[in-house]
Amino acid sequence: DVYKRQILVFVMLAAPALRIRRSQNSAERTIAGFFLAAAFGIALRLVGVRNGPLGAAAEGGLDAFANAFGHLGLAVACIALFSFTRMVFRPTAPWARWVQRVGAVGAVLTFGALFLDQGVVREEAASVLVANSVRAAAFAWCFAESLRYWQLMRRRLAMGLADPVVANRFGLWSVWTGCLSAMMFFVLSSRIGSILTGIDGQQLPNAMLVVRLFVVACIAASMISIWLSFFPPSRYLDWIEKRNADRTAEA
Repeated sequence: DVYKRQILVFVMLAAPALRIRRSQNSAERTIAGFFLAAAFGIALRLVGVRNGPLGAAAEGGLDAFANAFGHLGLAVACIALFSFTRMVFRPTAPWARWVQRVGAVGAVLTFGALFLDQGVVREEAASVLVANSVRAAAFAWCFAESLRYWQLMRRRLAMGLADPVVANRFGLWSVWTGCLSAMMFFVLSSRIGSILTGIDGQQLPNAMLVVRLFVVACIAASMISIWLSFFPPSRYLDWIEKRNADRTAEA
């Protein structure tokens, strides 16, 4: 089951990267790098934790090796996402450039801390929580900017100044970045709560079931949104156009 999930996640994330890998646009190349790094990172992390309970890496051997490279992939993906958000949504804002730099430095430093704090073999290590917090911040920033721009596009669409497919794409980006942000913050909160209370998740099967269901729902929604963003079926595009035409006619 772990290997099936690994392959599925890898394909779903790597496919968008392969689709836009030859683009001459720097922002598109950056997001392609994000998806490819995330595909490798998440797939390797699934291998790294396969022998332990949810969120607990098994010690030693191949698991620690795969987990370390999985963290490396996620660190690269985090840096790419910070860069993409700045280039697309805030290209001229000085503060955004500083956020990008701080985020990149944070990703590098926390990756290094994983080895000093044994985070590659102990999922409950403080370094893992800090590293995941930096990654969650990257998704949260992209979500906030995507949502803001989607709202702007909806207003322009109402005035006939925007393309409905493009506006919908920003909505899809809001969905998948929002779902992944919510999932990461939810899991982080659960782990921090477990550490503070000293209660292991396995002692609370109902709580663990809620966590698993929430994570699965977020992943499913984000994967569907990513797929529709890059590989929209013709029927889906026709539905968007028709819906917009109907709304325009009613107005």
